This record gives sequence, structure tokens and C-alpha cells, in this order.
Amino acid sequence: SSSFELVSNIDCSDTINWNSGNGFDPVGGFSGVLDGNGHIVEDLYISRNNGQDQALIGTLDGYTSATVVNIGLVNISIEAQSYVAGLVGRTNQGSIVRNVFVTGEVQGTDFDIGGIVGESSSGEEFNNTFSRVNVSTVESEVGGLTGYNDIYDIANSYATGTYSGSGYDDALIGLNEGGASDLYFN
Repeated sequence: SSSFELVSNIDCSDTINWNSGNGFDPVGGFSGVLDGNGHIVEDLYISRNNGQDQALIGTLDGYTSATVVNIGLVNISIEAQSYVAGLVGRTNQGSIVRNVFVTGEVQGTDFDIGGIVGESSSGEEFNNTFSRVNVSTVESEVGGLTGYNDIYDIANSYATGTYSGSGYDDALIGLNEGGASDLYFN
């Protein structure tokens, strides 16, 4: 529940050697504020074939207005089961993701696989983001921004890259549910 600011870029190239080859162990249940101050996290590596909530931050607890802003993830390589993405595996109500970009590769073996967020659920803000991530799974719900979206407003965001799954795969959002969702594009 604390606030953190990056004061420089972070080289994560050694994470490929961490945890017996499984890589970085995601931050779980984050409920504070992370301000990247325009810095990047480079070469983040995660490989957990049976893992869920795999990303830089596994889950973002929005009930406390958890916030991630002004950060870039470059050349990521993340592979896991479900709720897999570059920045956040799953968000909860009230989360804020703003001024974020991600590049690299994200692979899943199940559902809710996204370039930035795996599953965005009942959130508040997803704004000024872009993804240049190749996203894939053998199942469904694959998207360049998020694999699954339920009542999360997405504004001024775009995605490029390749996206593949067995269903509900799209350049932006794999599966968009919840009629209250608004998509804004400039």
C-alpha cells in the first residue's frame, strides 16, 4: 500500500537466471502507487507454464485506488498459464493504469492473455497506453491491450503486434464484456 517512484531505468536481463529458470516472481496484491517517472524496465523474464497472475505486477488491488503510471516495459518475455501480461496479470475495481507502454512477447496456455493487462475487471481508468507485444495462447481471450475487459474504460490507447488464440482474439481487447465499458479513440 506504499508509494514508489523509479529514479532510473532498470535492467532485468539477469531475471532469466532467477528462481531456477522461472525468472521474476511477480509483485502480488499491489495496492499502492508506482510512478515510473518516464523510466523503463527492460528485459523482464518470467516462465511459469502453470502459473497465474504473471506479469511485473501479478494483481493490482484497485479497492485502494492502486495506480501504475509513467512507465515502460521493453523487450519483455513472459510465458505462463492464465491472467498473463506485461504490466499486470489482473486488476480490480478502482485501479488506474495510465501513460504506460509495453514491448516484447507474452504467451499463455489458457485464457486472459494481454499485452499490458491480462484481465481488467471493473476498473476505473486505462488511459494513454500502447502495446507493441506479440500475444498468443492455445485457448482464448487474447488482446494487445487486455485479454479480457469487464466494465473498464479504455481511452487514448492502441496496440500493434500479432495476436493469436482459439477464439476471442483481437488487436485491442480479446473479450469485452459489461455493457458499461466505453472505448475512446483519438
